[in-house]
Amino acid sequence: MIIQTQVAYKGSRKYVHGTDIYTLMAAELPEGAENIDLRMGYPSANQLDLHLDEPLMPRHLERASFSYIDVQGDKRRGVFTESQRPVLTWNPYPEDPLIEDFKLDSGFHPDIWVQRGRWSLARPPIQTVVSLTKKLHELKHPAPAGSRWIFVRLCLSEPLLNSHSYALTIERIYEDRGYSKCRIRTPLCAIGLIYFATVKKEGIWT
Repeated sequence: MIIQTQVAYKGSRKYVHGTDIYTLMAAELPEGAENIDLRMGYPSANQLDLHLDEPLMPRHLERASFSYIDVQGDKRRGVFTESQRPVLTWNPYPEDPLIEDFKLDSGFHPDIWVQRGRWSLARPPIQTVVSLTKKLHELKHPAPAGSRWIFVRLCLSEPLLNSHSYALTIERIYEDRGYSKCRIRTPLCAIGLIYFATVKKEGIWT
């Protein structure tokens, strides 16, 4: 099955944002989906087509891909490819309001914790988690000059929920590869990992 998706650019960006790709994926996840693995490829300047359970295609055509385990225990897969349909609209995307309810922990681990009771249902949790991870990198591990950190992978035991509060911890920075791994936790347990990578501020990344 192929689904023609439609999104708007975020802020001044000229590519489909990773949080929108997650939202498009999450809309197709069945109830009870587990072990979700979303991987970003080269960004798309155009609208995306979502291929669900289609035959494998050349990797260079993939703009993002994901897999999950359904309630029957079967592994399912989806792939986003770039279409020829242009993105015609932009939506404002101020990121500071997404993280204003959080604080940086001054303890040994560089955590950012949600101040529970102020979690906004109007803010999709994927937007908050990605913005928090980006801010955490900017504060603790700034990208090299002329580069920036971007969201490249998300592994979750279950989909992100508005009803949860989240904490983030940088587990490891692979400086030689320009790559990082951060742990996502709820008050009860760890639920996944989010990965960022550095790219040069050029071309579509400017």
